[in-house]
Amino acid sequence: MQGYDVSTWNGVLARKPDDIIAKIHADVVKVAQSKEFIDALKPQGLEPDLGSPAEFRTFLTVELAKWAQLFKDSGAKLD
Repeated sequence: MQGYDVSTWNGVLARKPDDIIAKIHADVVKVAQSKEFIDALKPQGLEPDLGSPAEFRTFLTVELAKWAQLFKDSGAKLD
């Protein structure tokens, strides 16, 4: 459908408190920036996108709205 970018992504979700989210994010960034991790992604054509927790929250909000609208517009029904 025109106007839709379909790509895969992965993320880590955690509940508040913010200090725990910040710690998890810092740990994930540390691992994702390691040579070992990057070398494992390259053969798959992947690369890390290390946005902030706030950026990921915004991304998820936009993604959910986009796919909900596509589903609604398609006329599909849940059985």
